Amino acid sequence: MNDKQVYKNYMQYMFECHGNSIESTIVWMSKHYGETPQIFKTAKRELTAEQRNEIIREILGGSEC
Repeated sequence: MNDKQVYKNYMQYMFECHGNSIESTIVWMSKHYGETPQIFKTAKRELTAEQRNEIIREILGGSEC
């Protein structure tokens, strides 16, 4: 699995765990980042902000900012 897939899979999982609420997901990720799997942390570090934002937009259904 490449970094984009790892990042997308984990973010999608967390989004679903938080009732598909991006706000709840962001708050949880901010408070519990240390609890995330190392493979996710590595993927996040390797991706650019633009790549991460693109993945998050995909998860949200391609909504525009």
